[in-house]
Amino acid sequence: MSKSTQVQSLAEIQAQLKKQTEALAGRIQSGGGNRIKLTKDKNFQLPDGSKNPGPMNVVILDFVSQNQFFDRPWKEGDVTPPACFAIGDNPRTMVPDDTSPAKESEACTGCPNDEFGSKGAGKACANSRLLAIVEPGSDASAPIMLLKVPAGSIKAFDAYVSTIKSQFETMPVGVETEIYFDPAKEFQALLFGNPKPNEGLAVHYGRIQEAKDKLWAKPDVSQYEPPVKKKR
Repeated sequence: MSKSTQVQSLAEIQAQLKKQTEALAGRIQSGGGNRIKLTKDKNFQLPDGSKNPGPMNVVILDFVSQNQFFDRPWKEGDVTPPACFAIGDNPRTMVPDDTSPAKESEACTGCPNDEFGSKGAGKACANSRLLAIVEPGSDASAPIMLLKVPAGSIKAFDAYVSTIKSQFETMPVGVETEIYFDPAKEFQALLFGNPKPNEGLAVHYGRIQEAKDKLWAKPDVSQYEPPVKKKR
């Protein structure tokens, strides 16, 4: 491929990204791959088990919203399927997936479990954003990793995506992003910032569908069992 052809290809990609930003606002709220875990000591635990205190410099290929409701108390080390879950582009129009073992409502909006105060001061249904990320400068064979943005960090992520939209007129894949722990918080709160143009955009743009396949993968609910009701 000649240099002039490559430049033209990147220009076309940038134009397509600019058009896609028009629909980006609907995917955020105002103001099955390799997973990265957030540890209690505020480290990013990578899929190979190593820990990184951050900041992590990444490219966000794509993201989705997730809602998951678990109908039993959480226990450390106890992995149980969600009773009800939803995956979507727009958090305002999400509905429980038809494969949910015990659908709690016909729509997430208006569901009692998705209201603040349904579990202490928070929600009984866990809201999150799920990100598909790769390392900047990585080639098409590099592993795509998944990172879940917890409920307490959704506003920070959505605000960052809005900044990318307004300042760069692009989707998150169009920039490199720093992800780091909020030093002012004792819990695992994430912050996003320091965007700069993604020099590997030509490669990463071609991996968006691969990222979508991982982001939209449904959780395995085959082992779900209804909670045992206590006898009076």
